[in-house]
Amino acid sequence: MFENLICIDQGLEEDPRIKVMKKEWFEGKNCLDIGCNSGLITITLAKKFGCQKILGIDIDSARIDDAHWNLRNIVKRSELKNRPATKKSKIDGKTNGITSSPEETTSEISESPDSHLFDIVSFRKDNFVQGLSSPGDKVYDTILCLSVSKWIHLNWGDEGLITLFSKVWRLLQPVSVMQ
Repeated sequence: MFENLICIDQGLEEDPRIKVMKKEWFEGKNCLDIGCNSGLITITLAKKFGCQKILGIDIDSARIDDAHWNLRNIVKRSELKNRPATKKSKIDGKTNGITSSPEETTSEISESPDSHLFDIVSFRKDNFVQGLSSPGDKVYDTILCLSVSKWIHLNWGDEGLITLFSKVWRLLQPVSVMQ
């Protein structure tokens, strides 16, 4: 019964929840996204606000697979978009054939502006409420928990919510943000 909403926001410019978030909550911060779903918000936060690190966790392994796919796809699209590939060929006057030599073929591959996302964004399948260990066993500057509390309440009741908030409290730095 750990059903998650599969985001269909691939075509949206930006998730509306991102618009109300402040850069200072994420920039240079160590962040945790509980219930990251397909990872699109997690990745967007890393790109837009410059998180130092962000870990997305979800109870649904299919959503974590989607999140890994989305991360690879976003980086790959960025590489293709920013790769000026040119091929220079010349017509050989003697044979009227097209020839090219290594000197005449250039393929400039520039590093994608999003390739650093692999160092910043990570995803893991985890049951935050019943998990034995805390995500990464460290503390976080910002913790997101978007559209998750209702599922926790449905599956684990009031005790699940109490567990959620006590774990979040233990994982937050002294001056931190929970969304």
